[in-house]
Amino acid sequence: MNKIPRYIIILLLFFPLISESQTTRWKRLRYEFFGGLGASGFLGDLGGADKIGTHYFRDFEFSMTRPAFTCGGRYFIKRRLAVQSAISFAWIRGDDTKTKEAFRNNRNIRILTPLAEWQARLEYTILTEKQGHRYNIRNVRGLIGNHIIVDVFGGGALFFFYPMGKDSRPGGSGKFYGLRSVGTEGQNIGEEPRKPYSLFSFSIPLGFQFKYVINRKWSVSWEIGIRQTFTDYIDDVSKSYADPKAIAQFNKNKNVDASLAEYFADPSFGRLNNIDPNSPLGKTGPNKNTTAIGEQRGNNRYYDIYLLSFFTLNYKVRTGRNGMPIFR
Repeated sequence: MNKIPRYIIILLLFFPLISESQTTRWKRLRYEFFGGLGASGFLGDLGGADKIGTHYFRDFEFSMTRPAFTCGGRYFIKRRLAVQSAISFAWIRGDDTKTKEAFRNNRNIRILTPLAEWQARLEYTILTEKQGHRYNIRNVRGLIGNHIIVDVFGGGALFFFYPMGKDSRPGGSGKFYGLRSVGTEGQNIGEEPRKPYSLFSFSIPLGFQFKYVINRKWSVSWEIGIRQTFTDYIDDVSKSYADPKAIAQFNKNKNVDASLAEYFADPSFGRLNNIDPNSPLGKTGPNKNTTAIGEQRGNNRYYDIYLLSFFTLNYKVRTGRNGMPIFR
């Protein structure tokens, strides 16, 4: 017994406490708050690839990305599992002039949709930070050794959107106007009008996040995620063309600019060039116009998708004895 150094005995006695301290250290900083800037993307009916029948990521148009902002917080349930909640704001952009596919290009619809989102999601860490020495000396614990964290996430979101169309008529204002109240696909006309779509919808966020740990409290991260929605009207386009004249008359009765309403119902180049879509010339031959009443305006087989990507600055807050964050 005397041959065993006393300090080894002391270490053996206190090892369980040391181990417990290492495994529960994350509980002292269970709350994290963040804010950041980023960009949005859109996968809908407008623009897209230069051929017919494409959808999803083949239709992504990088030039249509627009700014986005986010802020929120997360709570670590386990060391590798956290629940996150955030509010984000973005602009969604779509433009048929960005494709060379004849039918889409002729449709000539251009939208800008402000979008506000509240999301709640679970984050699982597949690569976590490791304890180490400040100079990354191997097998020396204490400070952060590995600074990279990789998370995957999924959850649910509620969002509000407000599609706006651009007045691109010759001599037009070039401004954007709200489209839902116009009823561009005949939501307000006819014996059995289509129901106006809701400006609120749900989505499923899925994605991943890379985080660089600066110290115990501060970190920076980059994330990218898709939002699979349950609406096809983020771009105000889904089904078929309605009668632009009837839409114009409906809006005129509401003291709305009838000519602008008629334009938003069918802003196609064929119509702007005064080719009557219901005339023989508009239905056949090289000048065939595909925007006649009842013709396909959008593809309602697929719901819209938007993408959000953010760079964020994150700050962890100490946890009090009552389990609540301590802001001091």
